[in-house]
Amino acid sequence: MHKTRALLILLVVGFLLLIACDNTGSSAIESTPAQSTTLSTSEETTTILMTTLAAPTLPAGATGVKWKDAYINKIKEIYDAEVQLNWPDKFIAQVTFDLCYVSNDNVPELLIAYTMEAAGTQICTVNAKGEVVIEQLARLGGFTYIKRSNLFRNQNGLSGHYPDCVYVIKDSAFKVIAQGVQTLPNLPEDGEMQYEWQGQSVSEREYNKRLNAVYNTNKAVSPEIDLSAQEVIQKIIALDA
Repeated sequence: MHKTRALLILLVVGFLLLIACDNTGSSAIESTPAQSTTLSTSEETTTILMTTLAAPTLPAGATGVKWKDAYINKIKEIYDAEVQLNWPDKFIAQVTFDLCYVSNDNVPELLIAYTMEAAGTQICTVNAKGEVVIEQLARLGGFTYIKRSNLFRNQNGLSGHYPDCVYVIKDSAFKVIAQGVQTLPNLPEDGEMQYEWQGQSVSEREYNKRLNAVYNTNKAVSPEIDLSAQEVIQKIIALDA
């Protein structure tokens, strides 16, 4: 009798253990695909977001040429600041670049244009210490220059007041050598444009005559300033030192 009871108990315990193991294994098998699918979806989503948000890699700037490295570092500094404020794929719509030869040497000037009007346009040169020297040109600027003459002009203005400045680049510095202003005093009504050159009231004809005495407008050119950060760095690297 005791042996029979013991045998029955063993059979019941064994049966219960078998059921428990089967349930555990079944749960593990059923849950594994769901866990794997969740991780896969998460990783895929993260990869897509990183691809979308990651800023394009700029070319390396260690050229060993002082003026090139100075410009490249400045471009990267501006680029990094813009990327922090804007979506990376919108960066080119915020700031663009170009190179031009205003001074009569083999080192070009760097031009920086911001589509936000208040930020205006900047022209840069590099001094003997390898430092970037920047001249801030006013909003709504009309920048032109005469190639390899050391001269450039910036026309700008707003609401009937339009300053007009002629600059010279000398010893890696920017200096205004002549300036005028055109005004429409009766805005928003129609009125007659008034002209001043070097603080003296003049006619339109005299204004243009004095302007062209220091800056030949027939030789002036307007740069595009339409290169991305990547494009202008590649252009800098490709130039002869």
